[in-house]
Amino acid sequence: MTPRIILLIFLLSLFSCTQKKGETENANLNQKQIDLIKDFAAKMTISINQYQYDFVRNAWDKNAFETKVVGLNEFEQSIFNRFYDKELSKNIENANIDLVNKLKYSNGKIILTNMKIFDNFVEATYSMIFDNGVDFCKYRIEIINEKPKLSDFYSFRDEIWQSQNVKNIIRLYSKHAQKKETYMSILYSEKALQMRDSLTALEYLYNIPPTNLTGNYLSIRKINLAQAINDSILAQVLVSEFEMNKSVYIKYLYSHYFNDSILLQEVFEKLGKEVGGNNSVLDSLKTSNYLWK
Repeated sequence: MTPRIILLIFLLSLFSCTQKKGETENANLNQKQIDLIKDFAAKMTISINQYQYDFVRNAWDKNAFETKVVGLNEFEQSIFNRFYDKELSKNIENANIDLVNKLKYSNGKIILTNMKIFDNFVEATYSMIFDNGVDFCKYRIEIINEKPKLSDFYSFRDEIWQSQNVKNIIRLYSKHAQKKETYMSILYSEKALQMRDSLTALEYLYNIPPTNLTGNYLSIRKINLAQAINDSILAQVLVSEFEMNKSVYIKYLYSHYFNDSILLQEVFEKLGKEVGGNNSVLDSLKTSNYLWK
């Protein structure tokens, strides 16, 4: 594999709604189809809690996902077309299925906590609890050939749909100098980390303009590296990321670390609206023994 593909696969391994141009166009969902999706979402909960990989694997529709990666220019689209079937589609499927591994090896459990019904699809939100930690994810479910299928997934921690994440990665290969610099900074950061030099790895990430990537990838990566260095640097990074990134997850990390109870309550209220307020996993997060991670 080329260095580009190796880095691309690495980035995919790290990452998380209205209809867009180019997506699969289905007729509006009828009640029978909505009931099918609800039954499907409940069965998926059972299968994941039994650590069964086949249900999620068989439900994933790589062609439907492909239609979600939109807005690429001609050069970016050519890169996507070249690598999607050969490299990307399998790694995206594995990133999806890795949810089962996360629960299996942490004795975790997952529950369906919220469903939003749109004209042509449903968003099903799941909450997870494991090893003194919690997490949340959302799946997009469509009816394709009369069957419910998974066509995209969203990480509340990364605050990004996987289709947008792929778009971010593809754009790193753009010939524009600024994006090429972003690509090289991530590559050099990972090389420094391989040499066990977390401080240098962190410094490389600060060469990347925050506007070059959407989602929380860059902020979370900086915070994780700072945590591995020392508490003083962690505090500095949390402050700087909080000032630049007002996402719910970054607010959570900041308010939890600095014991800001007012901000933390604001985080819980916003999170509850998304993942379902009447939620035992969310209640566990509000205790001191559990972390969103």
